Amino acid sequence: AAGKTFAEVQDFVKQSITRTKIFVSVPNLDAMIRSGRLGEKGGAIGNTLNLKPVVSLSETGAGVVSDIAFSLTGSTNKIVKRVKKMMAQGIVADYAIVHANTPQRAEEYTALFTDIIGKAPAYVMGISSIIAMNAGSGCVAIAIQLEGEK
Repeated sequence: AAGKTFAEVQDFVKQSITRTKIFVSVPNLDAMIRSGRLGEKGGAIGNTLNLKPVVSLSETGAGVVSDIAFSLTGSTNKIVKRVKKMMAQGIVADYAIVHANTPQRAEEYTALFTDIIGKAPAYVMGISSIIAMNAGSGCVAIAIQLEGEK
């Protein structure tokens, strides 16, 4: 609609990927084990240790564990550090809070990141079914994008 060529659209999408991240706070490893993202033995050990991973996506779209905490508060603190690191690289264009059956955690993230970023999220809503399937009920996430070239 803007008269851009296919190559220009491809370049825009590639640049957007490098400026966009999602950080998912996972309350337990059960869904990751069921979905095959994590082996049963490793998952059992992680659950025994009460690990709370922060899951993100690589630039190729693969799910990766970017941090590990021992509590949901610790998980949130790791996400805060990652968001602040992104903010040091540029201005936040927009962000959203998404969750899987945990509106209370979503409200907490909304208040926390509104304070940190200085504006309200574009939206707060239920997470996509594919992320919920892999991260499980109770997960909450922030998806954030920095400004790019106009």
